[in-house]
Amino acid sequence: MAFWPRFTVEGDQNLHSALQNLVSKKSKKDSQLMTNQNPKLLESKIAEVKRLLKERIQLHVNDPRVTDYGEKLTEVIGSDLITAKAILNAIDQDELFWVSEVFEDISAKLQSRSFVLFLMELDEKYPEIHMEGEIKYAKLVIGWKDS
Repeated sequence: MAFWPRFTVEGDQNLHSALQNLVSKKSKKDSQLMTNQNPKLLESKIAEVKRLLKERIQLHVNDPRVTDYGEKLTEVIGSDLITAKAILNAIDQDELFWVSEVFEDISAKLQSRSFVLFLMELDEKYPEIHMEGEIKYAKLVIGWKDS
């Protein structure tokens, strides 16, 4: 039997707590950037990601449209670092599993060591997703050198 995650587009309690958590943990500069973000725009991006994921998981693994969904997810999530972190904090574990397919593409778009470090934090938070491989490629695409 296939693994099909639950999706909730409306009434997402995680959005508010994710935004609060993100702002409280980040530097003043990051907090200012988040404050300058339009909350309605961010909320609509989270809803868009959830909609895209809901459609994506219904596709067969060999369906050529999988690539289109990956590109759309990368475009929405990878618009900037602060937005990417807020979206990934706002989605649930099952949704994060599906988004992990495009970590490498988002990393390539953002070219940010901070993004990869954030992915590593998510991997610690959700070890059952097993995102190590996706994070490895997210590191490689930005030229990360392990010590």
